Amino acid sequence: MLNDVRYAIRTLTKARAFALVAISVLALGIGLNIALYSIVYSVFFRPLPVREPDRLVYLYWMFGKYQQLGPIGFRQFEHFKDHKEGLSELTAHWAGAGRLTADGETDQIRGETVAANYFDVLGVKPLLGRTFGPADDLPATEGALIISHNFWIRRFNGDPNVLGKQVRLHIWMSERHFTIVGVMGEGFRGVAGPWTPSQYWVTFGQSTADMRRMRFNVIARLAPGVTAAQANSIVATQGEALVKPGAPYRERYLALPANRVRIPADPTASAVPARLAATMMVVVGIVLLIAAANIAGMLAARGVGRDAEMAMRLVLGANGRRLVRQLLTESVLLSAGGGLLGLIVARTLLDLFRKYTPQEYAVDIVIDPGVLVLAALLCGIVGIAIGIAPAVRATRKDLLSSLPGTNLGITRRAPSRLRHAVVIPQVGLSLVLLLAAGFHIRSLMKIELANLGYDPKHVSVISGALRAAPEERVDQPPPGHAERQAERSRAFYRRVLAAIVAVPGTGGAAITTRLPVNAPDGSAWNAVSLDAFLAGDDQGIPAGRTSVSTGYFRTMGMPLVAGRDFDDRDSRTSPKVAVISASLARRLWPDGGAIGRSIGPKNNFPMTGEAIEWYEVVGIVNDIDPIVRDRDRVPQVYLALNQEWWPSFSSIVARVPRDSVAVLQALKQAVLGADALAEVYRVQTMEQLIAAMLYPRRLAAAILGASGLIGMVLAVLGLYGVISYSVAQRVQEIGIRTALGADRRDVEWLIVREGARILVFGSAVGVALTYAALRVTSRFVALPEMDAGTWIAVPAILSGVILLACYVPARRAARLDPLDALRQL
Repeated sequence: MLNDVRYAIRTLTKARAFALVAISVLALGIGLNIALYSIVYSVFFRPLPVREPDRLVYLYWMFGKYQQLGPIGFRQFEHFKDHKEGLSELTAHWAGAGRLTADGETDQIRGETVAANYFDVLGVKPLLGRTFGPADDLPATEGALIISHNFWIRRFNGDPNVLGKQVRLHIWMSERHFTIVGVMGEGFRGVAGPWTPSQYWVTFGQSTADMRRMRFNVIARLAPGVTAAQANSIVATQGEALVKPGAPYRERYLALPANRVRIPADPTASAVPARLAATMMVVVGIVLLIAAANIAGMLAARGVGRDAEMAMRLVLGANGRRLVRQLLTESVLLSAGGGLLGLIVARTLLDLFRKYTPQEYAVDIVIDPGVLVLAALLCGIVGIAIGIAPAVRATRKDLLSSLPGTNLGITRRAPSRLRHAVVIPQVGLSLVLLLAAGFHIRSLMKIELANLGYDPKHVSVISGALRAAPEERVDQPPPGHAERQAERSRAFYRRVLAAIVAVPGTGGAAITTRLPVNAPDGSAWNAVSLDAFLAGDDQGIPAGRTSVSTGYFRTMGMPLVAGRDFDDRDSRTSPKVAVISASLARRLWPDGGAIGRSIGPKNNFPMTGEAIEWYEVVGIVNDIDPIVRDRDRVPQVYLALNQEWWPSFSSIVARVPRDSVAVLQALKQAVLGADALAEVYRVQTMEQLIAAMLYPRRLAAAILGASGLIGMVLAVLGLYGVISYSVAQRVQEIGIRTALGADRRDVEWLIVREGARILVFGSAVGVALTYAALRVTSRFVALPEMDAGTWIAVPAILSGVILLACYVPARRAARLDPLDALRQL
């Protein structure tokens, strides 16, 4: 074997160009597969970073008509703690967002509120400090806070003296001071889910969360000798005591292995992403298949040139098995080189993924030993696959025609079936990838170029809050307390808007309780007109509800269709007013004349004595479209924020001349300078928000597009190589045809016809595979719109590129000198 390896290295070193091309082609295919598998493995398959993760289970409540899985309530949690046969320990956690302020800077971060034994049950130790103890589950003036390694590095620059530092954390609708008592290790980011890494942990007892009114995720460690299946049976039996008698639908409790629950808050939420990930794995697998077929064709062509070498070795006593082993050694070496270079490609792709992935989709991804084992297996399989056919062919030689010095081999044409059998699948599979990429890119383009009903360009979004004053943090507020808070809040917002408008070049600013990219889904209101209500029709039309300040529509680039904007006339004491979307106006008043009419929220199931609050319609604006077109346009109702009792805002929007860092910093300072208790935890542009929402679609389109282009290039190169080799094998034939009167066009057509035949068969295979794949895939994931233009344009473009690749060797063949060809006879 060592001799085979040394000989293979010498052989490939002599054919440097061939080896470099083969290794590079394989590196693309293997690198893509390693990178995507690393992402998929990190999200869906990597074991939890805890002690013995296979010994952990999640407890769930199954209820309702459709048997949904829900979290466990406090009463159920206490029940299973008292009856934990088969379970050694139980703990609870719940993920959420908080605002952490330290050294005058505020961050909005995600974390977990946990039971005090959370880290003990998981078996995780801190890098610095300590974890929670029983005393940390009791209310205290100074709460204990544990932070993640990532947050420690990013926010505190890895300061080893961070322990004991006091910070302020706003969580569960209130805020309090906490002391940092621990920093977790780099590999532990909580168990809330791959897309929601935790950056802090606090206990239920020291937060304002009332566990008795909550439902939370319960995780338990199995007792020694108990399997997950046995624990599931035990939990189901113990849970029967919790089932309410006479429930309309069956209720039960079950235990699921923790490694199968990627998102504890919604254990079924990973099903669709997992299917999408599987689809992407198939896509990049096709790229590797095309690359392998390409190299197999190159090896087959190279094998014909080594006929004399193989024949001489057979004559000298080598058996067929010996030659197969030698040639497979060469192909496996090529694959190993492609794998090593593929690791560099994968590392580069993962670095790009981390760099351009929005924070909302950030995943901790590494190329771990399991991925390296997969890469090694992949290299071995690919090496054998690309080398087996040429190796077997080498043992089936006609020795007399293959020996050097004979003329029998000169006139013999190498069989073309193997070459065609290798290239036709390349063409077909590349067409599958290009069609899939075309469908996704066309759908994405429709979204990107759509008129959203507003202008997101040069709109900045400031997210922040106004903390309660010390005198307002009381458990039993005195009379008029809420009104004083509301007035203080309104005065703050007025100062903020005035300060933002004063920033040079600002084209307007406003406050909104909901951004248009997060438009409500229609569950907020059932809008009914006063006319219809008096006529007895009180069903209402589902509509979204948003409260906005004066100038919002101008700032967002939403022109008024009719009526007026909110202004100073709309105060707390004036009649309530509303601006509605054009579609809602048409549905409520088909004959027109919505301005001046009254509209109100009518719930489908009103409480006894409920009175509808009527709003006068003073304006009509264009409808807004959802960024992701997975749902229909929803009519909107806009209310005047000045008339709200508690005008707390979700966001401040400002139209600025340019999206520069200096402008964003000026907007942040304008908010912070309006009040000593103001906080700003995020400043970004509207286009960045939209990009974050479209990121999954853009990523899928990018992967499909890149895979399709790589597949097409490989298929074209493979076909070009086959046609070029065919021309080299048919030199004598072409010379004879030319000598007998064939002109250049005849010769060109002779060569192009071979490529066209491959193109026709390959395209037929590709279209059939695409149709079959779409039929199968549609059962699992929502497919993009498949327009006729893509069905026509993509095969046409592929055909043009392939025929051009065939024309180059055909033109070279037509220029052959027939005398030179005839002299070789």
